[in-house]
Amino acid sequence: MVTEFDSLAFRHVMGRFATGVAVITAESGDDGAAARVAMTANSLTSVSLRPPLILFCVLRDANGFELWHDAKRYGISILAEDQADLALRFAEPFADKWGDTAPVHGETGVPLIPGALATLEGTRERLIDGGDHEIHLIRVSALTVLDEARQPLVFFGGAFRGLEPDAPQASSSARAHQPAET
Repeated sequence: MVTEFDSLAFRHVMGRFATGVAVITAESGDDGAAARVAMTANSLTSVSLRPPLILFCVLRDANGFELWHDAKRYGISILAEDQADLALRFAEPFADKWGDTAPVHGETGVPLIPGALATLEGTRERLIDGGDHEIHLIRVSALTVLDEARQPLVFFGGAFRGLEPDAPQASSSARAHQPAET
């Protein structure tokens, strides 16, 4: 047991929490002169169903932080296990992130990753101070499930992994399977 707080120990413990992997894109500026920014993230969290809110975090020292801070529209592409190469490319701070990957544009026009499992699009609701990170609270305005057959890319213990297709699954509550109220 750790008695004194240690940042590396904290990071190691949080690395034991498996997360999905997404590429988050944003556009800042006016529509005519919008600047595009993108990054790999596993800090994506569902916040609320009504209204539909999600959040993600951006390191204040990140390359392009100002673009993230000024962004108003966002796209989130949830990656499949065969897209680890894209996750690595979009995690690089100075790389040509798009390379030979042409984005697809969602309902709101934001760039999204082709071949993703699912996508979300939204607008900034609020920015929140999160210490060495800035928390972006996003109101979801469009979503699409693109591929039910492939498995998600998972980040655990500092590495990308996939899910085993035949792994036992605990059933979720019946409420999670009820249709949304209109």
